[in-house]
Amino acid sequence: MKKIEFKRNQNYVVDNEEKKVYAKIGKLKEKEMKEVLNYQTFGFEVIPYEEPKKEPKDTNPKLTAEAVQKYLKENGTKEQQNEYWKIYNEQATNEEGKPLFYKNNVYKTETIETGDLDENGKPKTKTKRVKDENGNPIILHKKGEQRTKGHIATLHWFKETFPEALK
Repeated sequence: MKKIEFKRNQNYVVDNEEKKVYAKIGKLKEKEMKEVLNYQTFGFEVIPYEEPKKEPKDTNPKLTAEAVQKYLKENGTKEQQNEYWKIYNEQATNEEGKPLFYKNNVYKTETIETGDLDENGKPKTKTKRVKDENGNPIILHKKGEQRTKGHIATLHWFKETFPEALK
């Protein structure tokens, strides 16, 4: 079978050589549907296209921020715990060594199930800002505040320092 490539925001592809139209039927807008039907009247075969399902990434449950902190408390020294937080709080910089700042406010959010199910039968979710007792959104980082390296840097350090913990 021929590989079909859709461009961004494209819901159908025409193959003039084989006289076929591959269409994401559920996503077609009214104008696009008319165009696809037009091709069909000229003898093109319309083939519904379903995007291949993506395999879920295999995440390592041992490599979450909480798991790393727990491991350090149980198996690490006080110096290693201090090193972890030192790396976490280091100021983030770009390739040139200049500090990075937040471009927008970062708000605390929570994920809520909507009650509907997606095409895989899993509950749909949406993200909502958490508000304080006065009804104002809780700001985690203000615009212009300098960024820290955070958990990504500490996870790299943990992989190098404790490779036996990931087995």
